[in-house]
Amino acid sequence: MIRRFLLSAVLTLVTLAATAQVNDKSEAQPQLLRFGYLNFDSALVCVPGYHQAQLELQALREAYEQEMKRVEDDFNTKYEAFLEGQAEFPRTILLKRQQELQDMLQQNIAFKNKCQQELAQKEAETQNHYRDIVRQVVSAQAKSLHLAFVLNTACDACPYLDAEQGIDLQDAVEEALFKGVQELQE
Repeated sequence: MIRRFLLSAVLTLVTLAATAQVNDKSEAQPQLLRFGYLNFDSALVCVPGYHQAQLELQALREAYEQEMKRVEDDFNTKYEAFLEGQAEFPRTILLKRQQELQDMLQQNIAFKNKCQQELAQKEAETQNHYRDIVRQVVSAQAKSLHLAFVLNTACDACPYLDAEQGIDLQDAVEEALFKGVQELQE
């Protein structure tokens, strides 16, 4: 009986000691994570060449739209001519012209879809290229400042941010983007 009492007392003391050590560790000061923040979209437009790339995309978009308009106008002209003469056409000519119009319509739809697909692909490639540049600069800035992460404040993604707890990277990133291109030009 005394052995059981001593054994339970020893186990209780060991448990208390272990609990005290865990509590001591949890009561220690928590390590604060340092973070940075910036508006990614604002940094993106600061990348040299981005504005020119957007102008080129706009020119490409307009060229596709002009060609789609021209093709549509050609179709409408042929369709109007078909409607005007359909009462006078012999059946064979009528069927042939209907088939031509149907083929033309399908080709126009395929062309429009291909233009939209190519334009979307070109826009995505361009955006990804310039976003990668910004990501590289942000990553380098964050590593140099030993930041745990960087918040993107664009599109109201972060409605509240205590500026005293984080580091504003906007100016540093934009300056690094500018300097990086100057170094490449020299």
